[in-house]
Amino acid sequence: MDRARRKIFLVDDHPIVIAGLAAAIAATEDLAVDGSVSNAAGALRRLRQSPPPDLTLFDIRLGNHSVFGLLQEALAEKPGLPFAMLTASRDWDDLRRAIESGARGYLLKDELPLRLIESIRRILDGGNAFPETAPATSLRIPDRLASGFHALTEREREVLRYVAQGYQNKEIAQALNISVRTVETHRANLSDKLGVNSAVQLASAAIELRDLLNS
Repeated sequence: MDRARRKIFLVDDHPIVIAGLAAAIAATEDLAVDGSVSNAAGALRRLRQSPPPDLTLFDIRLGNHSVFGLLQEALAEKPGLPFAMLTASRDWDDLRRAIESGARGYLLKDELPLRLIESIRRILDGGNAFPETAPATSLRIPDRLASGFHALTEREREVLRYVAQGYQNKEIAQALNISVRTVETHRANLSDKLGVNSAVQLASAAIELRDLLNS
């Protein structure tokens, strides 16, 4: 059965966090822990090995160091590395940097284990898992985004809400009962109006605009 399980590699220097998440993963029938390390050198050593883990979860900080330097080095060697953040940080800059680095999720450590497992599965199935609201409570939306937001049609806002929740084009199409091609057109219009140039930047903008989307 272990061979059918998808492998999760943990990079975190808090033993209690690793122990708790490892126990939750071990209780599932479809996931398994692929090992854990507490430092950058150990993480790079494992990620250079084959076969790679199906998903790597990184803490934002290892000791006194940010993990983003490690991510840059790892992604230079493994451009398609599937990873997400597992963190206690509610700093908007951390979330934004994670998205811009290519993270497929931003999982908060104080979530219930069941919710974390659900988020991990969603990422492994090709989706994303980001907080329902931006971590920073005092986030100020940049003027360019606010201006672009007010130029959106109601349908474009609907699509953007799903983008903020990490839905893929096919899922958005099914939810709104429209074609995937129509979703792609809406996403192109959203990118143009919000002044972004990639799917990653659009996801970041969608999260940044969540308060307006939900108002």
